[in-house]
Amino acid sequence: MADNIHQIRRTADVMPMYGGNDELSFSEPPRESLVDILRDRFGGRWKLMVLIAVPLSIVCALVGWISGTQTYQSSGSIRIEPTAIIIREETPEHVPLFYEKFVQTQRILILQRRNLQNALNDTDLKATEWAKSATAVRDMERNLVVDADASSQMIHVRYETEDPELAQLVTDAVMDTYFDIYGRTGGDQLNSKLERLKDFQVQLEREKRSIHLDSQQIINRYASTDLNELHQAKLRSIENLDGQLAAGKRELRRIEAGEERSTESILQIDPRQLQELLTYDPKLKMQYETRAQRMAEFESISLRYRRGTSMYGRAQENAENADLLFRRQLQRTMAAMEQTGSMAMAYRSWGTMSPERIREEVGVIESDMNKLRSEVQQITADIKTLDDKALERQRVQDELDKTLHRITSLELESQSITGRISIAQEATKPLEVFADSRKKQAIFGFGFALFGTVGAFFVLGTVDRRTYGTAQLRPTASGVMTPPCLGVLPVLDKSDSDDESREVASHCVHQIRNQIEALRDPADGYVLAVSSPFQGDGKTSIVLALGWSYAAAGYRTVLVDCDLVGRSLTRQLGLVGESGLKESIASGEINGSVKTLSVGGLSALPAGMDGRFGPENIRRRELQKLFDELKQQYELIIVDTGPLLGSLESTPVSAAADGVLLTVRRGRSRTRLEECVNKLDAVGARCIGMVLNYAGRSDTYRYVSEASLADAEARAHGDSNGVPSPALSRTSTHERNALVLAMESTSRQDESTGPARESGHDPAQF
Repeated sequence: MADNIHQIRRTADVMPMYGGNDELSFSEPPRESLVDILRDRFGGRWKLMVLIAVPLSIVCALVGWISGTQTYQSSGSIRIEPTAIIIREETPEHVPLFYEKFVQTQRILILQRRNLQNALNDTDLKATEWAKSATAVRDMERNLVVDADASSQMIHVRYETEDPELAQLVTDAVMDTYFDIYGRTGGDQLNSKLERLKDFQVQLEREKRSIHLDSQQIINRYASTDLNELHQAKLRSIENLDGQLAAGKRELRRIEAGEERSTESILQIDPRQLQELLTYDPKLKMQYETRAQRMAEFESISLRYRRGTSMYGRAQENAENADLLFRRQLQRTMAAMEQTGSMAMAYRSWGTMSPERIREEVGVIESDMNKLRSEVQQITADIKTLDDKALERQRVQDELDKTLHRITSLELESQSITGRISIAQEATKPLEVFADSRKKQAIFGFGFALFGTVGAFFVLGTVDRRTYGTAQLRPTASGVMTPPCLGVLPVLDKSDSDDESREVASHCVHQIRNQIEALRDPADGYVLAVSSPFQGDGKTSIVLALGWSYAAAGYRTVLVDCDLVGRSLTRQLGLVGESGLKESIASGEINGSVKTLSVGGLSALPAGMDGRFGPENIRRRELQKLFDELKQQYELIIVDTGPLLGSLESTPVSAAADGVLLTVRRGRSRTRLEECVNKLDAVGARCIGMVLNYAGRSDTYRYVSEASLADAEARAHGDSNGVPSPALSRTSTHERNALVLAMESTSRQDESTGPARESGHDPAQF
């Protein structure tokens, strides 16, 4: 058995997939081409896609044609003639510079909303319904085109719309309105504009001077020009006074409580001032570091020793002496700095003052702090005012720069070019269509519907993968299908009246049998299990047809019905009520349960009739024993089992068989087929290949040659006497499926040619 399985695996690894024509090995899937991808996604759905895409594309093209429009364009021209003022000598190279700027300015003036709104007041245009609509100005802005011709003195005005008469009216109205505003009275308006701009310039300069004076008054109010620094200094003074005030109040509380008077002289010195003092006097810095060290030692000892102990008293005394020395040196350093004028600060020795003097000093400090707070608030308000003034000054300066630039441009324009605007050509009514969007809309609608439908079916084919042909059963780059497709079976619903279809079906069955023979060792018996992903995929018909084909080729063949739920094979053979598989497994031996059929070399083991034995009672070991016993009598054991994913008996049967053949009906999901292959790999079963049932003609004729069909037809016509067909079962012809009928019909021709070959000979194909 191990040698057989090894031989099957070794042979399958080099076996071509499709009848020996395709040399692709399914161990290394080929890279998919674009044609293969499209054939896979659209397979089986071509007709439906065409039936939907063509009418839908035509409808969308008609909708696009109807929604498209024909537009007419009317055009007119305005002449801009340069007339330069010569001061000393003619300099024509200067004229184009000013002239081009002037032309571009006139183009912008024509397109301005003011000009367009005034154009709607034209007598002829005002009488139309279009001019009364709320979208008239917006339509002119969108459809009006004004171009300056660099090679001539013309500005061309064009308007495009669906009404040719309206196109002419709008073009004339826009040009006439522009000429009335800027042509006839253009010079006067230019001078008037210059006067207004110069008045505005004087106003801006006056406003700028007023802002500068206000800002200067605020700055002159303080001795310092940097109000931010002054603001910070005031805040530091408030912080210093606040520390002194807290120390004075603390000293008053000691006096009122009868505690020992404080000896500190300087209270709450500003950290930056203290740093300046330490930098000024190295001796003070040394005293400061010694004091910090003694204070740290005292804090450490106070945590370990109680008050009153010698260690605690000694540490406290050292800290107080260091603090006293530091304060004395600090007073001397501050006095020295005050004398040199490098630092002005007041300090208070609260420990030497009387309670009345302390209260008086506290009041003075509070008064000074309130005064400083008022000054800080005023400085803050002035800083904000200066910032606002700076922003206002910048805004005025920007406006002034723009005004000066505009005045300069208008002065150059008025001095260089004058008296040059005239209407050269009035607009005419267009007689021919300028643009037709119907064709473009129709093409867009047709393409959108066509490619949209194709894209939708492509997505559908990607999401809902179904099997419509053998091309979709090939191995792909992603490894979707690894077992080869051994063959196909055609649709035989009308085979009783179609001789060619019966010949094709019979030929396809023999091809599948030959493919299986190429995979197994002919010297030993072989157990072939036939299953499918779904119920109704035609596995029972394939079991019957393969059994007939093997028996006709001279092989001792037995058909085993392991589908204990459906029992389709048993019913097809007319063996309902006969003992069979159930009884054989229960007793551990066959005991004559195998029934000999009327076809030479073909037998069958029905499902059996023991109601106590169900699919849940089947075990692999018992099946293996049964199959080994059948191998001693038969060369081929073809087993019909339930759907691989929906039956209990399919798993042990597949594991006990030498090979598994999967059949899938055309149009079934390939996802379930992949699940079947994965399940077989998981249980250690060998899937030798797949068969596509209900295949289309294009796939069927890949396995049938015209010569084979011609030979079969000639033999059929040459058999004038006719030989009765052997019956597979006791059932009538109408109770049997189309595939079995096709095999019976074609077998009559071969029976007239001679007896069946004996076992051990090469398989015969008819």
